[in-house]
Amino acid sequence: MKAGERKGSSSSVRHNERVEFYQFVESMELIDLPVTGKKFSWFCADGKTMSRLDHFLLSDNFIAKEEVNNCWLKHPEFTSFVAKTWDKLNITGKKAFVIKEKLKRLKEEFELGVVDKGGINKKFWDQLRFKESLIKQKSRSKWVSEGDSNTRFFHASIKSRRRRNQMVMLRRGDEWIQGVENIKLEVKNHFAVNFTEEWDNRPFVHDINFKELSEEDNFLLLQ
Repeated sequence: MKAGERKGSSSSVRHNERVEFYQFVESMELIDLPVTGKKFSWFCADGKTMSRLDHFLLSDNFIAKEEVNNCWLKHPEFTSFVAKTWDKLNITGKKAFVIKEKLKRLKEEFELGVVDKGGINKKFWDQLRFKESLIKQKSRSKWVSEGDSNTRFFHASIKSRRRRNQMVMLRRGDEWIQGVENIKLEVKNHFAVNFTEEWDNRPFVHDINFKELSEEDNFLLLQ
């Protein structure tokens, strides 16, 4: 495309073609992505004529900034997590393919780490069950000491039971649903989908004449 990208060719026709193509790139405001390595990508058999044939033309929209949650960049383990994950990924092939696959795998590993970093969800529910067990044991000892005449104790027991039976979150696949109204809607939709009849008209049998037993036959069967 440029004069320095060809060597050993002095054809005026080729020169005019280069000028026209360069003008086209300029008019379309395209960016010729620079490359590293060898200066020329094509060589003639005589070794005297050579040229760079590979060009990567991009628009300015290609360099649009990727949206990312910047809060993760401030996490103290973010850089080390990316570096360790990148190094352990063993992918072979062309460089462009390797980079694409590594970025894809890195995203998957990152999402898995975000969903349950260090088993946070498990620790949360374990602590919640531990707290409920502790409250239950305390209530039993309190029952022995205060008996059943203490109205305040009964109210506290009822509130504790309600807390244990409360549905705080509901899991649907990989998504956690929170909030009373959202959980109600999810439960309603679940039963509506799984227990709705597949047909509008149910069959009836009131118009079918079945054979009936006489009173005499019925009496004989009961003997």
